[in-house]
Amino acid sequence: MKRVTIKETTMKAKDLLAALQVDTTGKLNSLSTMIYVYADIGEKPVKELHLDTADDQIEIRKDLKQPALTMKEFVDILNRHKEANLYLIKEEKKLIYGYRLIKDGIVIG
Repeated sequence: MKRVTIKETTMKAKDLLAALQVDTTGKLNSLSTMIYVYADIGEKPVKELHLDTADDQIEIRKDLKQPALTMKEFVDILNRHKEANLYLIKEEKKLIYGYRLIKDGIVIG
């Protein structure tokens, strides 16, 4: 499993979009093969996620009442908020530094 980490201090939406585009030219060839977005929250990654977009931030948190977050929805949000920093909300708010590819999507963390 490949893990991609952005070297900057914060990952912006546009950085993740650029990294995903590079990956789609390789093994996966298309974002369409990546169906879901998972987050490293708890013991195993979850795909039932809620995104809050405020100011220059996109906050991602687990919400089991939500349907699975699709790549299409996620890319649409990233495109609308390209300058936003990405955060994962667990017990506390943490910056997202990278992602890894899995069979049916990506895991951010």
